[in-house]
This record gives sequence, C-alpha cells and structure tokens, in this order.
Amino acid sequence: MRTFVILILGCVVLVVALGFYFQWFQVSTSSGPDRSQLEVTVDKEKIRHDVNKLKEHAREAGDEVGKKTEPRPSGPQ
Repeated sequence: MRTFVILILGCVVLVVALGFYFQWFQVSTSSGPDRSQLEVTVDKEKIRHDVNKLKEHAREAGDEVGKKTEPRPSGPQ
C-alpha cells in the first residue's frame, strides 16, 4: 500500500512539474492589508494543443517504425 501511495504521489508531482514546464498552469498572487490571494490558472486549450501534437508525433513515429519493419520481398520465386 505504501508503494502505491508513493507511486501516485510521484505521478502527481510529475504532472505538476510538466504542467509548469509546458506552461499549462500559471500561479498569480495578490495581497492586501488583511488578505493574500493565490490564483492557479489552467490553460485547457494549451493542454489540448500539446496533447494533439504529441499524438501526431507518436503516429508519425509509429508509421516510421512500421515502414522499417515491413517484410522485405524475398528473391525470385
């Protein structure tokens, strides 16, 4: 159970780190005399765009691997 919790926590940290790296999340702060405000903005359109771009790259890589692994025609029959 402990390993599972550590694995889930690691995945959450990875997603958050990637989110900040790819600018999917932005954090802004404001403060007044009695309050401090923290706002997290999630750019859903950027996430969709990056996911679609990743799918396209994966599709192209898969096609390239498929071309390399196609059986070669054997000699004359």
